[in-house]
Amino acid sequence: MGEQVNKNVEEQKLEELFKKACEIEAERPVFLKTLLDSYIYILGSSSVQNDGEETHTLTESSQVQIKSWNRENGSQVLPFFTSLEKLQHAIQHHENYLKMKTQSFLS
Repeated sequence: MGEQVNKNVEEQKLEELFKKACEIEAERPVFLKTLLDSYIYILGSSSVQNDGEETHTLTESSQVQIKSWNRENGSQVLPFFTSLEKLQHAIQHHENYLKMKTQSFLS
């Protein structure tokens, strides 16, 4: 339970920094550094067999498929979310998702 509380606190801190960064340009470097050091949630799946387990660890050789969304103008985006709750609010039905470090996602 302590791990869940810490995760929620980290996600709330990131959300607060995001709101500040949207309003105050000087806050953006702090938000970006915190984001890069955080975990994010993305829609997708991996090649790792999870044997019925809820979570599993990816390795460098794991293949990952990331789901993109189409925008109204026809362009595609790779959505990511700062919390599982935000991801679940953004989708209409159950979808597979991955949790990974932001730096791993961007590299």
